[in-house]
Amino acid sequence: MGFDLYGMGTRKNEVDYSDLTIGEYFRENVWGWRPLWQYLCEIAKDVLSEEDMKLGSSNSGHIITKEKAIALADILKIVIADGLHLEYIRKREEELERLPLEECPHCEGAGIRNDTYVQGECNGCDGKGERKQFATHYHLDPDSIVNFEAFARNSNGFEID
Repeated sequence: MGFDLYGMGTRKNEVDYSDLTIGEYFRENVWGWRPLWQYLCEIAKDVLSEEDMKLGSSNSGHIITKEKAIALADILKIVIADGLHLEYIRKREEELERLPLEECPHCEGAGIRNDTYVQGECNGCDGKGERKQFATHYHLDPDSIVNFEAFARNSNGFEID
């Protein structure tokens, strides 16, 4: 699953994905979009409404206006120039690394499975009985932040699908 963002005025069924114009289309998989959107919500609380913040992490077709898109891009330009996005990513990764391991839900902590899908060592935890928390699957890439800034600035507003 992913998130497809279309610049306003872009017809989804007419996008030439092999020859994109900046601001026409931005895509991020679910593992990258949700942390990116969370970051945007944190740094742009004065720009995004509660509804924007909530619906921005769903594939509901929510629209961010041109004015808000430019405001997001302006904030990101400053954040990127100052390297604050890299600091945020570093702190986020440190916090995720400190999360305690959780009991594997597939083997209930036994390290062994004997079910319809697996016979023997649990493939959900490599037989350890515990694993990293689900939140650690989500990543935030600095290039994605930079690319989103360019998209937002040139999108004339965008729709999140």
